[in-house]
Amino acid sequence: MISSVFVKFPSLLVALFSLGSSLLPAQDAPPVNLAELLSALKEIEQTREETLTTDFANLTRQVQAAASSPTDAIAFYEQAVAATDFQGRTRENTLFQEWKKKNIDKLRDKNFQASLQLHLRYLALTIRAAAGEKRDELARDLINYTADVLTLAENEGLHEDWLGDRAGVDRSIFIKALGLQGRLKDAKEWEMNPGNVDGIFDKILLPELRKAKDARTLVYWDRRISLGQSRAEASDRRMDQSNFVQVQKPQLQWMRAKEYLHLDQPNRALQEMFAVIKTYPGHANFSQWIRELREALSARNAPPAPQSAEPAPEPAATPSPDGAS
Repeated sequence: MISSVFVKFPSLLVALFSLGSSLLPAQDAPPVNLAELLSALKEIEQTREETLTTDFANLTRQVQAAASSPTDAIAFYEQAVAATDFQGRTRENTLFQEWKKKNIDKLRDKNFQASLQLHLRYLALTIRAAAGEKRDELARDLINYTADVLTLAENEGLHEDWLGDRAGVDRSIFIKALGLQGRLKDAKEWEMNPGNVDGIFDKILLPELRKAKDARTLVYWDRRISLGQSRAEASDRRMDQSNFVQVQKPQLQWMRAKEYLHLDQPNRALQEMFAVIKTYPGHANFSQWIRELREALSARNAPPAPQSAEPAPEPAATPSPDGAS
């Protein structure tokens, strides 16, 4: 469809076409040195990788420093709010001070501060994962982190803003403030919710701990049972207490029992699994448990897979008395 501009001004269309080949360059540029060009591209890519690595390291240190104390964490949060919500606005400083005054109680709340610190700690771990750090190198810090999250959950609870169900580090205010949009996507198979300890273990820690035959997997199940017990006892609803005792706790005990299979302790696993089935015959998962125990017993009693026999070496030739082979 011809533009209305050309319809209104037909002389412009005529003028453009009358230029003809004069719009084209007289000739192509001199031949490029392909080897040099490819070498330069490779150097640019390498420099970019080094720059990204340095950027991630600097960001990690910055976030870790902010998480080191409640005062630093709150100051870092205030800077992020000022940069993302008020920078460039008319009377930006006045509006920011009004925001601080309005939120003073929240900013001084100890649970808010502790949850914010944990949020920042997990953001730093996520940046390290996005930068390519191996999971086994992150495991120790992740275990310490999850222990602190569970402790806070048991004692004070997790603040919804920072460790709640919708408090993903990939949606955090710090992503925009630090220019991290789209840069955490390389943290593959990573739990983005810093308060979801179960997700952190399921996606990240349990595979690494099982690979290392690390008995701290049992500690994880013990903490989950303890936390569930504490929550049930703290609830005012008798239904919550009954649900934990009759439904949740047996399921957690079953998962703990199966963990011995990953620790190469099949006999203990079978004994613990059998004990759970015997104790909770009315559980909704009873049939599934029976099936899984039978499978574990079958695997235990299965004969070892035959090893492929290697052909016997041919006997060395015996030299004849006259020296002929």
